[in-house]
Amino acid sequence: MVADEEMKIQISKHTPLAMAPDAICEAINKHTNHTAFMSNEMDTDADVIHFNNTYWLTDKPAVIHYHSEPSWKGLQLDCPYKKLVNAQYHATLPEYADCEPVRQVINFDKPEYNMIKSDRGVVKFGYSPTSRVKVGQWHDKGYEQTIAILAELKAERGWDYDIIEGVNINECIQRKRNCTIIIDECVTGSYHRSGLEALALGKPTVSYLSQPVIDMFLKSSGRHGVPFFSVKIEGLKDGLIRLITDFMPRISTEIGFYNRFWAAQHWHPADVVQEYINAYQSVKDSYND
Repeated sequence: MVADEEMKIQISKHTPLAMAPDAICEAINKHTNHTAFMSNEMDTDADVIHFNNTYWLTDKPAVIHYHSEPSWKGLQLDCPYKKLVNAQYHATLPEYADCEPVRQVINFDKPEYNMIKSDRGVVKFGYSPTSRVKVGQWHDKGYEQTIAILAELKAERGWDYDIIEGVNINECIQRKRNCTIIIDECVTGSYHRSGLEALALGKPTVSYLSQPVIDMFLKSSGRHGVPFFSVKIEGLKDGLIRLITDFMPRISTEIGFYNRFWAAQHWHPADVVQEYINAYQSVKDSYND
């Protein structure tokens, strides 16, 4: 198969997965000459099937993409197809050693992601936990600890915060745009879609990245630095205070513009989606051999 031969790609998911499969679908249709569609139908005219966490047996070329921790209910590790895994904490785990790490697609090349310059001197933290409850070692957003710290900072220093929950992706992004600093999560040692969205919005972004995840991040993004402020939950309060007091005049200028520039240069959806196209082409080539 020649590299530019058009493919029709079916993307299947059975849970929301933070809309990550939908973002891949959107990027394929916008940035490539291929066509993608979301469907759980078992009989379509797709050339390649992109499964997410779970699969069914098919006689078509296929890949499976893992987004969750290995113990997640319903996740199927025994898949016979080419395996992909998020280039986050997942890719550092032995259960995913036979998987190819891929970056998450963030479609920030549209108006919803246009930068908003923060009002000088105004502090508002944004935090969008996908869950308040810890479920396993890796599905833990540190909700109670983080909320307590934000409440303390508001009481002591008047710094505001926005807890973004139960809203669609467009509202989530809009509310993040109106924040000064975004907190991803500071417990598990990994970054997530929330953090990547914040970088793309040009926001200083606080997370905690373990050394293995830092190594994975650098490798997958071309070793152009780590734009996150890495802080463990135990030091989050002091870390946020230092961030505001040391960098406040530069937050919405130098730091914000650097993060947006970094994302555009090193995590652009047109580049990231090519990782998936390469995977599809490889399984289609193997199938035709």
